[in-house]
Amino acid sequence: MEQTDFIMIVIFTIVAILGLIIVVLQKKGIVRPFLTQNAFDFSLVSGGKITLFALLLGAVVIGKYSICITILYLVVFASIYALIKFLP
Repeated sequence: MEQTDFIMIVIFTIVAILGLIIVVLQKKGIVRPFLTQNAFDFSLVSGGKITLFALLLGAVVIGKYSICITILYLVVFASIYALIKFLP
């Protein structure tokens, strides 16, 4: 594994964990999703989107080396997200 790929995997995993933390804070009502203005419309930014994009980018990098580890990576984070979102 190249050093840059390893660094990108670590960065995307950290961003995904931060996204999950934002999801927890949003569920408790401490943080609210916010709107950002684009050139032509508005875009909603939430912890779920941050987590999704970080996981997809991390999966692309990991996918170059092992499909099994990529699937495990996605399943673990998806199950954590589902537990946060759907448990009271």
